[in-house]
Amino acid sequence: MKKLFVAATAAVALAASASAASATTFTGSYSTSYQQSDPGLVLQVSDLTPGAGTGFSFDLAGQGSTAQVNLFHLWTNEASVDGDDFATKPITVAFNFTAPSTFGGSVSGDTGGAWGLVLFKGFYQDGYVNWDNNGNTLLNFGNGGELLVHLDDAIFNKGGTSLFNSHLNPGETGAATITADFTLMKSPVPEPMSWALMLTGFFGMGASMRASRRQRGLFTAA
Repeated sequence: MKKLFVAATAAVALAASASAASATTFTGSYSTSYQQSDPGLVLQVSDLTPGAGTGFSFDLAGQGSTAQVNLFHLWTNEASVDGDDFATKPITVAFNFTAPSTFGGSVSGDTGGAWGLVLFKGFYQDGYVNWDNNGNTLLNFGNGGELLVHLDDAIFNKGGTSLFNSHLNPGETGAATITADFTLMKSPVPEPMSWALMLTGFFGMGASMRASRRQRGLFTAA
């Protein structure tokens, strides 16, 4: 009976270990650095993450699984793109994770103002953000784990076309929604304690099976 109890306990430990490996919870936060004064297109940001203090959490079921988090609205209150607004200015989104381990990294890019032309209609103006490396950054965590972060380029506050009076449509109603896609590229290798739990579980199940066979043998002999 004692051996059966030990085997059952080991099997529970193995099941718990397997369950933990099947889904990973990521908990983190982000911060932004962007153009907030002239010269350059002056930007505004409004947080969209569900947690307090730009925090968020999501689960990834296994390698290749993806989660999406709406980070913030990005816009300008400027009414037009002036000469200094054509100059590109840096923007950075820094991520800091506390689970499943402590790790982080950032995605950087450029912002600015632009003019465009719609044939037979006229010129328009907008603000834009273009991320470096196609918006991709690979974050390393745990023991060999890899999490890919992707941000899309965006256009915001695009003004209506006019032959003689092009302008921006300022305000948050014309904002771009900056969204992060998180993809688990590689699951971390289990730590030594996890391997020990798994091996203990396998040993326990084997002991349980041997005990069961011995009991069947005794009953047959009787």
